[in-house]
Amino acid sequence: MDSKTKRNVIVASMVLVVIVGVLFFYNISSTKNFEFRTGGYFYKANIINKGSSKNYKWDIGISKNNSKKGVVEDESNIESLEKFRDTIEKISGKKFEVFSMILYLLFILIIFAIVRKDSQILKVERSNKLFKLPITLLIIFLICKISISFMELNNLYKNINFYFGLIS
Repeated sequence: MDSKTKRNVIVASMVLVVIVGVLFFYNISSTKNFEFRTGGYFYKANIINKGSSKNYKWDIGISKNNSKKGVVEDESNIESLEKFRDTIEKISGKKFEVFSMILYLLFILIIFAIVRKDSQILKVERSNKLFKLPITLLIIFLICKISISFMELNNLYKNINFYFGLIS
């Protein structure tokens, strides 16, 4: 591999690491103890004291225009509120997973294109075949994994709308 190819691979790797690192830390810093937001979906739980036990008052929403404020947690809605909260957190994690896999796929394609231009690596037919097979399998795997994650994300969106409808 010549020095230009090595430099391009290193730069592409550094860009990938920086982008994933920034997104990871943004994902962590966007959470608070009783508040979470991802896209238009959000929940916020405020503690209200009634006697010796802690009760919660929730503000939840699936968009800016479709929200429910001041929902007091009780026996009838506690399970739906908890599932709503858990689903929002799963959506956030799944979005991060999908985005990072797409970035990784783009990274692999860029590396493939950079190395393919390097005539020293691909001069020998055997090296060419040994290089293309794992890259092709990795690309197919990533495309399948991204497709599955999109389907899972779609199911989470359906679930969040269902739980939102259950909460009164």
